[in-house]
Amino acid sequence: SLRRGRTDYLDVFQLHSPSAEVVERGDWEPVLEGLKRAGKIRYYGISCDTMEAGLAALRYTGVSVVQFPLSLLEQRAAETLGPHLRASGVAGIARECLGNGLLVKEAHEVDVGAFCSSDAQRELREQQLATYRQRASARGISLARLAIDYVASVDGVSVALIGARSVEQLTGLLRALA
Repeated sequence: SLRRGRTDYLDVFQLHSPSAEVVERGDWEPVLEGLKRAGKIRYYGISCDTMEAGLAALRYTGVSVVQFPLSLLEQRAAETLGPHLRASGVAGIARECLGNGLLVKEAHEVDVGAFCSSDAQRELREQQLATYRQRASARGISLARLAIDYVASVDGVSVALIGARSVEQLTGLLRALA
């Protein structure tokens, strides 16, 4: 990473999606503390797929940042992780804030089933999307703006990742957020 980045140190180093069991075991902590002491990283944290892994990460005083999924469609982190981040003084990085694109696209552009593992989940997502589209319309804003406003309002969120893959996507997203 240092060679590819042509730098002597990384500002933030994150473990990518370890299970809660791996986080709880903590054998990664001495390695990252060593890199920090050596000046190779300034801060470190965990990019979590589950709230359990995020909560486990907060038990380690060296953890400076926890990344987690958060969107209008997946709000569990707001209730389970957000308040603990703020109380611990740990930065929260929200990802998948636009629901993997579901909260940006028009209804006719979305294949909800491609993002769901069951018919019940597909029905739930379709209901959620209809409700949020209606709320956004009633407020006179885009669905993307509603989604970002929600994430920004969550206690413990320091940064929100929006994830555009192309200049066209980014330009469209910026227009929707204006």
